[in-house]
Amino acid sequence: MKNFNLKKTIVLLFFLSGISGLIYEVVWLRMLSRVLGVTNFAATVTLAAYMLGLGLGSYIWGKKADTDTNPLKTFALLQIMIALSVLLVPFLLNIAIPLYKFIFIKSNGSIAAVAFARILIAFFVLLIPATLMGGTLPVIVSYVTKQNKMYGENLSLLYGVNTLGAVFGVILSGYFTIGLLGENETVFLGVVINLFVALRVLQLDKNKVALNQENVVLEKKQEVFEYYSDKIRNFILLAIFISGFTALSYEIIWNRMLILYLEVSIYTFSGMLTVYLTGIALGSLFINKIIKNIKKPLLIFGILEIVLGFLSILKLYMFPGFAHNASGKIMATFALVLPTTFVFGMIFPIAAMCYNKSVEKSGTSTGMIYVFNIAGNVLGSLVTGFFLLGFWAQHIQLYSLL
Repeated sequence: MKNFNLKKTIVLLFFLSGISGLIYEVVWLRMLSRVLGVTNFAATVTLAAYMLGLGLGSYIWGKKADTDTNPLKTFALLQIMIALSVLLVPFLLNIAIPLYKFIFIKSNGSIAAVAFARILIAFFVLLIPATLMGGTLPVIVSYVTKQNKMYGENLSLLYGVNTLGAVFGVILSGYFTIGLLGENETVFLGVVINLFVALRVLQLDKNKVALNQENVVLEKKQEVFEYYSDKIRNFILLAIFISGFTALSYEIIWNRMLILYLEVSIYTFSGMLTVYLTGIALGSLFINKIIKNIKKPLLIFGILEIVLGFLSILKLYMFPGFAHNASGKIMATFALVLPTTFVFGMIFPIAAMCYNKSVEKSGTSTGMIYVFNIAGNVLGSLVTGFFLLGFWAQHIQLYSLL
């Protein structure tokens, strides 16, 4: 019973860690809207820094996790460093003001040069805590997997719970604490959560608690599939990159569709983000229930991608109907986003399971699959937002008029 409680404690702490991460992202978006003066720029910088940091951190700490002799301590230190770096964000942005003045003078009053400097500095300031956040997933997955040998089950559970925490973070900060308490107090709330998680994990480490009894049970239920060859594993990286590309492409397209068809302010990007993350969390938690019995994860990966394509085509035909009645407008975001992101939530753990080479390499595997997924996310958002829905769409429209 003691060992079971340990795993539940770790899952709960990782849920809290997810809450703090999205609290910071929401506050940063509001903060940069004032610093940069344009909400679109603020959203772009915040999202790019946050996602790139997650990928970079997962890659760096993923490799370290496999040889780490004390992963719980590492996880706790990451939480402490996240809290400290977040507190430094407003300070670092403020001390850059004299630099903006210097650039303005040296550039003969170029507003563009100052704007570029603000974007660049804001990006690298946010990149620091985001990178630290990215290290938490591979470290904690590596620790638990070495205890019970169930990589796919552990990753899907921890990834799903952390994402569910992110949903609560968006709702808590975006709809309650910022309005009731203020931005600084909301950040402090996130810092308190990080420090609480760190102290609790250090306490677990100090007590030298192990999952020995649980190991005996779970060793008999080890994942039943054979590990894939390096050639197939490299293909998995390419596949999850493409899947990540489409995931963010869909998010941007959905946002455009909601605005065009529904024409109501309630369907904003932040509201869609909540539904988006909820779908991913529920999908990951759903696959967690069956993943240990999957014998051919590569086949399941392919089937899920086909399902995604089918859902995407289906929604092109069914979605406009939501705009013709009040109840349809209320349900439009859920109908458009939730089913597809639910499948995306199942895909990531399955892809990671396909890519994983051994229990001993679970940290590296998590870091690599995550960084390729994030890289696809970033490229997908840029290509879709600026090219497919921008430059290319305008040229197709002009060509149709000729």
